[in-house]
Amino acid sequence: MHFYYTTVQILWYTAYVYMEEGRQFQNPEEEIRFLEQKILEKKKELGERDSRALVSEALKEHAERFVPQATQPAGSPAQPAPASDDLSRDVSPYVQSAFRQGVISAVKQVRQSHNPYLIDAFHDALVDRFLKELIERGLLPPHG
Repeated sequence: MHFYYTTVQILWYTAYVYMEEGRQFQNPEEEIRFLEQKILEKKKELGERDSRALVSEALKEHAERFVPQATQPAGSPAQPAPASDDLSRDVSPYVQSAFRQGVISAVKQVRQSHNPYLIDAFHDALVDRFLKELIERGLLPPHG
């Protein structure tokens, strides 16, 4: 399954608008294409750097432009690390949301949890999904 196959089917989605340097994303597909372009620009700019690191950096920069870093609410106790199976199960809906409703929307949702483990796992899963798709389409090399 590819981004375009998955996201093009979501025609009911109409009111997704975010700004970046005067740029608006009218829908999730446009945001994903924009992110793909940013990743490829980083690859050209930084050369032989690890592809996963490029994708990770591009997604972090994109999220920080739109969603300020959440802070742990005052007086909140530190949360214990959940089991890896629990994290995978908990992250999946957020990753799916990123491709249905947009990356920024999903980032906002996951950050509202104030769970640093979930936020980190979401970022890792999103990087893996973007990386896999870009490699499958031949836009990034498989190893590096």
